[in-house]
Amino acid sequence: MRLASVAFILLTLSLDATSGKTTAEYGQRNPRDGGAAAGGAAAGGADGALLKRETFANLKDKLPKTVTQQFLRNILNEEKPPNSTVPGVQRTRVSRLSMHSRKGYKVFSFLNLVVTKRKLCKNANYTLKNGICKPNCHKECTDCDKPYDSMACKECRNVKIKSPTFDDKKGSQRYDCIPRCPVGHQKSVTTSNLCVPCPAGSYKYQEGNQNCIVCNPGTFSSYSTSGITACTQCPAGSIADRAGLSACTKCPPGSFANKKGSKECTKCPAGSVCTNGASEPTKCKAGTFAIAGSSKCTPSPPGSFVDKTGSTSAKPCPAGTWSGKGAAACTNCEPGTISTVGSSACTQCPAGSIADRAGLSACTKCPPGSFANKKGSKECTKCPAGSVCTNGASEPTKCKAGTFAIAGSSKCTPSPPGSFVD
Repeated sequence: MRLASVAFILLTLSLDATSGKTTAEYGQRNPRDGGAAAGGAAAGGADGALLKRETFANLKDKLPKTVTQQFLRNILNEEKPPNSTVPGVQRTRVSRLSMHSRKGYKVFSFLNLVVTKRKLCKNANYTLKNGICKPNCHKECTDCDKPYDSMACKECRNVKIKSPTFDDKKGSQRYDCIPRCPVGHQKSVTTSNLCVPCPAGSYKYQEGNQNCIVCNPGTFSSYSTSGITACTQCPAGSIADRAGLSACTKCPPGSFANKKGSKECTKCPAGSVCTNGASEPTKCKAGTFAIAGSSKCTPSPPGSFVDKTGSTSAKPCPAGTWSGKGAAACTNCEPGTISTVGSSACTQCPAGSIADRAGLSACTKCPPGSFANKKGSKECTKCPAGSVCTNGASEPTKCKAGTFAIAGSSKCTPSPPGSFVD
């Protein structure tokens, strides 16, 4: 900022002989009018109105001892005052001034008087320091570029944190100076006085520059640019088996975790299965079973069955029944067939024997006088006349010449005396 040039002239300089105080009255004139005449300066009226009056307790502390100029110099209100040795002050010198003497006052002449005009900062947010207007810094700054802006600090008094905004001109990261690290943050171990978010697997719930706290087993925390203020319990079906983890691990197949914040998985009980990440065991359905630590139910093998849910093993089918794979119950063998314990299929009765009803474990031979000439017969057939059928006969046997048999016979009968059989 550059102000218009202005010249000051001394109108009156007088000393009160009683008090010893000196009073200086300054006037103002247009510098275009040239140098000020001594007489005009003393008269006071021709060169301008009274601008200000200053009273000094000790004049010699304010005035130089030698005369170096004949006329007033213009005061140029520049940003950097010429020949300035006093902070915030611009100087010019006046001399060869004739003052009119008044009663009780001592007249000074040929004085090298310093006329001053203080440089003003543009607003109350700036303060003169060493002749320069400097911004009034935010309380967290030791030096700054802008007044009362915690993100305009050149150096922070305590700690700093990354700002979500960037410098518009440079495009560089901005930092905010703060008294202490906020919740979810700690001081960096690599950059001095920089607050950084808690690393994954840790948290901090209060302000301060101390380190973040490691998450306990059963809990975790993921990295967040906004900071982590609390750890999260692992959901059911997963665990954190040690401190400081950034994520939970699902329980492997054959195990489960039925509570939040679990530290370890539990082995799946017999009769149930647990898939990957299971929160509860699942009972096996009828027809299947499982041993402890299983991830899949096992179907009952052929010849066995599982009739209840949550079974730990299969049972063999009883004699006279059968089953295929994964049976919840065994099936009776049909008439003409039989089975032994644990059979996966029924067996047909051989010729000469029968199974006259379902669910039999053994075939019965046809009694004498009957036969069964096919496998899987349900009943025996009466032996025809002229033939005999022994016990368990599969076919009738014809009688030889000289013998005969009625139907249902098991033995041939010889012809009686006086008769024959041709």
